[in-house]
Amino acid sequence: MNDAIFKAYDIRGVYPQELDEKDAYQIGRAFASFLKAKTILVGEDGRTSSPALKKALIRGIAETGANVILAGRLTTPMFYFAVAHKKHCDGGIMVTASHNPARYNGFKLVYGDAMPIEPKAIIKSIENKSKIRSKGKIKKINIADGYIKKILSLADTKKIKPLKIVIDAGNGMAGGILPKLLKKIPQIKATPLFFKVDMSFPNHEANPLKEETLEKLKETVVKTKADLGIAYDGDADRIGFVDEKGNFIRADFIFSAILPQIFKKHPKTTILYDLRSSKIIAEEVKKMGGKSKMTRVGHAFIKKELRKSDAAAAAEISSHFYFKDFYGVECSDLTMLSLLLQMSETGKNASELIKPFEKYFQSGEINFEVSDKEKILSKLLKKYKPLAKKVSVLDGIRMDFKDAPNFWWFNVRASNTEPLLRLNAEASNKNLLEKKLSELKTILAS
Repeated sequence: MNDAIFKAYDIRGVYPQELDEKDAYQIGRAFASFLKAKTILVGEDGRTSSPALKKALIRGIAETGANVILAGRLTTPMFYFAVAHKKHCDGGIMVTASHNPARYNGFKLVYGDAMPIEPKAIIKSIENKSKIRSKGKIKKINIADGYIKKILSLADTKKIKPLKIVIDAGNGMAGGILPKLLKKIPQIKATPLFFKVDMSFPNHEANPLKEETLEKLKETVVKTKADLGIAYDGDADRIGFVDEKGNFIRADFIFSAILPQIFKKHPKTTILYDLRSSKIIAEEVKKMGGKSKMTRVGHAFIKKELRKSDAAAAAEISSHFYFKDFYGVECSDLTMLSLLLQMSETGKNASELIKPFEKYFQSGEINFEVSDKEKILSKLLKKYKPLAKKVSVLDGIRMDFKDAPNFWWFNVRASNTEPLLRLNAEASNKNLLEKKLSELKTILAS
C-alpha cells in the first residue's frame, strides 16, 4: 500500500494508480479491527470509482465480523449525521475525495460520535493478518428525511423572508439533498446550477475557494437580480458565497455575519477561528460578550478543540463552518440558513451585512516554493521576533505587531504535502500591508 495516500486528515489518492480496491479492502479490515467494531456505517459520494471502492471496503469490514450499515450516496455532513445521530455505530467511513478533481478518491474516518480519526492510526491494524471471522451483516438505510428534520430543528426557517438565491452545487453531492431541503422552505426562490450529480465535474471544479469556479454563479446572481449566491464543494462540507453584486465573500466575514445567530442560542460562549482569519472575528465576538480562541488549521484539530473548549461554533478561512449543535462538525446547509436568517432579521442585503467586517486589508494565502522550510522560518523569527507584540508557534509562525493606531500580523505555515510555505497577512491599512508583504516576500523567495 502506498503510504503517501495517508494524509493528515484523510486518505486520498488518484484512482486506481495510488488507491484501488485492494487498498480499500485492507483499509476496511484495518479500520474495523482498530475500533474493535461491532457496527460501522459507510457512505459514499458520486464519483465513478466510489461503488467499486465501497464494495471492497465493506467486504473488508464484514470479514472482521462487524456489521455494516450502508447509508448510500450522500454529502459529508449527512454522513456525519448518519453516524452520530442515533449513536448506534462504533465508527464510520465516507468514500470521498471532497473537492479534489474526478480522478481522485479516498476515505474519511470517524468515531461513532463523528469525531475524526487520524488515518495513520490504523496503519498497524493493516499489518495485522488476523483470521477472517464469520461475516457481519449488511443493512441499508436512507437518512435524507432525518437529516432535513435535524437541520430544520436548528434554524427557525419561518423567520426567513422571501429571498431569491442562486445555488451552484457543482455537480457534487449537494445537488442530491438541496431540492428536498428547499422544498421545506417555500419562501426561498432558488435558481439551481449544476444540481445533477456527476462527479466527473463536466462544468467546473467543485471548489468554492477558487474564484474561477464561481464565474457562472456570479453571472447568474447579477442576471437574475438574486439576493445571494451560494456554492458547494464536491462532498458539500464546504460552502462559499457571493453577494447580490456578484462579489465573493471571505469565509471569515460570513462567520462574523452569522455570529448573532449563534449567540442567540449560546450567550457568552466561546468561538473558535483558524489563525489565518481576520481579527474582525475576535472583535465581533468580544462585542457580543463571548470569548474567542485561535486554532491551528485543519478540521481534525478544530473539532477536537471545539469539544474540549465547549465552544458553540468554529470556522476556517477554507469555508468549513462547525457547529456544536450539529455534533461539533461541519454543516454547510446550516451555514446557508443562518446567513439567510441574519439577512431576513436585519433587513440588509448581503453586501450591506458584510460591509462592517471589511475594515482591514488581507493578503489572501500566498504560496512560496522553498527547498529548506526550516531555514526560511528561522530567518523570519530572527528578523521579526524582537519586534513582535505576540508570537505563536501554534501552526507555523504567527506574529502580531502593533504601533498605534496601526496593526499588522502574519502567519507562515509549512504545507504537509508539498515543498511550500503558505503566507497570510493582515494590516490596518493598505499601504502598511503592501510594505510588509514586500519585506516578507523578499525573505520567503530567497
